[in-house]
Amino acid sequence: MANILRKIDHWLCTILLLIAQIAMVALVVIVTYTVIARFVFNTGNSWAEEVPRVLVALFAFLACAMGVRDHLHTSVGVLYNRLPEGGKARKVLDVFSDVLILLISIFMIVVGSKHCLSLAQKGGQLPMTRWPTYVQYISIPISGAVMLFHSILFLTGVLKPHDTFFSDVMDDPMEKARAMMKADKEKEGAAK
Repeated sequence: MANILRKIDHWLCTILLLIAQIAMVALVVIVTYTVIARFVFNTGNSWAEEVPRVLVALFAFLACAMGVRDHLHTSVGVLYNRLPEGGKARKVLDVFSDVLILLISIFMIVVGSKHCLSLAQKGGQLPMTRWPTYVQYISIPISGAVMLFHSILFLTGVLKPHDTFFSDVMDDPMEKARAMMKADKEKEGAAK
């Protein structure tokens, strides 16, 4: 079962990454087009204001879900880094962090879905693109569901904290510093 869940996670992350890349490229192209059209040709398109707003929301919330997957979320490591590596206290804090993310993701699913359903029932449209108004917020419950899935995988042990998809552990400056300090200690131990 764990292997199936890892494969689902791999495909889910691949799709998220593809959507985020398409959103970013579209955002850059549309904003560049808007700037050139406005300042070079003294014209512009009204839809070019709404679409980037939707794309930024999509990209931002997908990035949150990606950050949860690779444990790149904001944390204060003052206490955590003073605890022994592999110790029980660190494991408790890791579980606590994953439970908090699980609760936040449930909140995002519930509140985001209610808001989208409320907007869908009202039937409003964005003024220029004529898209339904809930399109601006649909990325909230979607990213909440992805975060919930990843939290469950971490809490059940299917994924480990250093199982990364979107990043390399050694890209983290704190991990680089820890590796350098560990190497220095090993050199000191070997020199004695």
